[in-house]
Amino acid sequence: MLITFKICNFLSFNEDVEFSMRASNVRELGSHFIKGKSRSEVNILKSAVIYGANASGKSNFIKAVGFAKDLILKGTSTIGGENKYFRLDNNNKNKSTKFEFEFKYNGKMYAYGIELSLKEQKIKEEWLFQLLKTTDKPIFERKVLANGKSDINIALKFDTETQNRFEVYKKDIKDTQLFLSEINDKNFDDIDNIKPFKNAFDWFQNNLMVIFPDSKPEFLSAIIDNEEVKPSFCNLLEIFGTDIKNIQTIEKDLDKQFPTQLKDDFLKHLKDNNVFEIELGNGKNTLRFFKNKNEELKMIEFNTQHTLNNSKETIDFEIEEESDGTQRLIELIPVLISSAQNRVTYLVDEIDRSLHPELTKKILQTFFFNTENIESQLIVSTHESSLLDLSLLRRDEIWFVEKDKNGASQMYSLEQFKPRFDKEIRKDYLQGRFGGIPFITDVENLGWLKNIQNS
Repeated sequence: MLITFKICNFLSFNEDVEFSMRASNVRELGSHFIKGKSRSEVNILKSAVIYGANASGKSNFIKAVGFAKDLILKGTSTIGGENKYFRLDNNNKNKSTKFEFEFKYNGKMYAYGIELSLKEQKIKEEWLFQLLKTTDKPIFERKVLANGKSDINIALKFDTETQNRFEVYKKDIKDTQLFLSEINDKNFDDIDNIKPFKNAFDWFQNNLMVIFPDSKPEFLSAIIDNEEVKPSFCNLLEIFGTDIKNIQTIEKDLDKQFPTQLKDDFLKHLKDNNVFEIELGNGKNTLRFFKNKNEELKMIEFNTQHTLNNSKETIDFEIEEESDGTQRLIELIPVLISSAQNRVTYLVDEIDRSLHPELTKKILQTFFFNTENIESQLIVSTHESSLLDLSLLRRDEIWFVEKDKNGASQMYSLEQFKPRFDKEIRKDYLQGRFGGIPFITDVENLGWLKNIQNS
């Protein structure tokens, strides 16, 4: 579970900004946090809803999480980012960018951070700590020297053979590589003390999921093809008010669709990127390509089924023929199903895109109902003010993003205002009491439109 995330000098974030999922002393909606199992563990919120005007930094916050995750999993050479520093200050081009995550995984709490130069695409510092009740226990700390070599202090105790292997890795690592990632590329499965390295990397790889408005659910086909899970998917489609009776995958004939050279290119792409599925929009439907266990290239598309009027027969529709709202639901339902089955943290940008306000609210209610006592989290950005309801969300689950006079994004929680539980906070928000709303000139001042019309 995500506990805190800190950003510095990235996109619209200038100085250090901290986002926290630590539960406050709010008494209401006690099922909305996971209680620490001991005094040394914090209570962690299960959700956060982030508000702000257009261009305030809501999406940039989620982009920062996604960028940091890609940096850890893919390395500096594949993600770019040279111009992603805070560009409204000319000095920031030469300043470091920082990301730090505090998270809970496998019953342990960790802090992992990176300091890097986006301009040079080089790592400056890197650290991993285990968070204990009274202190932070270092796992490793790394500083990159002026000559590009790294000074790495590993606090874990190893036998002589393992220690010698680590010394080689420490000596050979480049300033463009992350030590956490490099160690997880090695075969250390037989070493118990290596678990903090593996826990941290596994959390980023398997438990932190970022979904942007144009993202496609990577595991949709796995859900639809799973006969145990598929009924839940179809049931949620019904609960959310669609008239879809079923959704299915259909395997397509590759030989009729694409020439041999293009198929070979797809296979090469899959191999080079170490992924099993890619998508290609053909202008009419979304086709999904994947390798089966025999390394054969296969292609499928998704179809929905509706019941014909006055009949028990069904008719097939391609997903792209469904409304934008229905397509958005099909993208989000896997998030709800996965959250109920696994300990996973989802960040969803613009969760309300193409959805009716009541549907957006129902998605949050469904998440809370199906993940009680499960260490899953749903963190979303939205403009949907109807969610500002203290019977739906706790004060500490509601966050705002606003730019200061220098154009830098700041984040703060509704908790700092401490409104009463029975307060109608939606009205106060729209009136600007909490910030995070656009400031628009009065319509009467837009007289230049009349001048254009009369010219």
